[in-house]
Amino acid sequence: RGRSWLWSQLDERPVRLVTCDMDRWPISQLNRFAAWIRRERFDVMHTHMSSAHMYGIIMRRLTGVPVVATAHSRHVQPWWRLNDKVIANSEATRRFHRKVNRVRSDQIVTIHPFIDTQKFCEPEPHMYRAIRRQWRFPADTRVIVVAGDVLPHKGHTYLFQALPELIQQFPDLQVVLVGRFRRGEPCTNRLRQYLIDQRLYKRVKWIGRRNNMHEMLAAADLVVIPSTVEAFGMVALESMAVGTPVVASETGGLTELITHEENGLLVLPRDPRSLARSIARLFNDADLQDRLRIGGRETIQSKFTPSVWTAEIERVLASITDVHVDSRVA
Repeated sequence: RGRSWLWSQLDERPVRLVTCDMDRWPISQLNRFAAWIRRERFDVMHTHMSSAHMYGIIMRRLTGVPVVATAHSRHVQPWWRLNDKVIANSEATRRFHRKVNRVRSDQIVTIHPFIDTQKFCEPEPHMYRAIRRQWRFPADTRVIVVAGDVLPHKGHTYLFQALPELIQQFPDLQVVLVGRFRRGEPCTNRLRQYLIDQRLYKRVKWIGRRNNMHEMLAAADLVVIPSTVEAFGMVALESMAVGTPVVASETGGLTELITHEENGLLVLPRDPRSLARSIARLFNDADLQDRLRIGGRETIQSKFTPSVWTAEIERVLASITDVHVDSRVA
């Protein structure tokens, strides 16, 4: 849309920007939108998120323009097979869509997302201290950050179950939850009641969503990702980029990002004791912390930069558009 955030990012670049005043829905817009696509002579459509994926399939049917869809998550949606190409954000996501949505092996490719290395970088000391002051923690408090919406599969409960053992070793320990939560939701209610019952409520700060995630992660001593299911694990990469060590569940896309004891620590999912032991080990071993920070930065620079991602995306789009353009010309 004209004058949107994306428009402002591309306004001075050699990219042709075409505005659209139409909504994807209702159905009465479909033919008008299809005519617009044909008139502008686009060679390929690239869709993101569920409603856009469905719309892309419809437009492909109406216009003949091929569509590439990026799978950011895993849902049972049989129409994935109707795309010309599917880009999975991890091997775990690729395997899901192969098995559940029956996407052909030659139709789907894995391309890991990238990190904005200008935004997610090691912080200045004053920023670290400023965030700690916002949290009202002393500068030397041990802080664990868990970043992500409060949902059952994010595994907050297993970290909470690990807290009593950790607090015995680290009496000043605090946990900060960064992510959406809604009062009254069953998951939120269960977690809060557990903290009250175990007299741990003052150990956990619920701060909701924040636009300065890079600062939140950088202000932590370590980031914990106790998920039971994780399609990719962007928080792990963001933490590596800002230099904060990561302890994460050995599940889904996290196992593709984290090499145990090289750029993070992996633990068994749903295992509070294993989680507590790994967190305590990391707190007690400064050399290990340094090794993980170095390994994390090397991982980002070698595999997850915008230039690496761009080259992979271009190869996929070219493989589709070359065939389509050649057949259209013929």
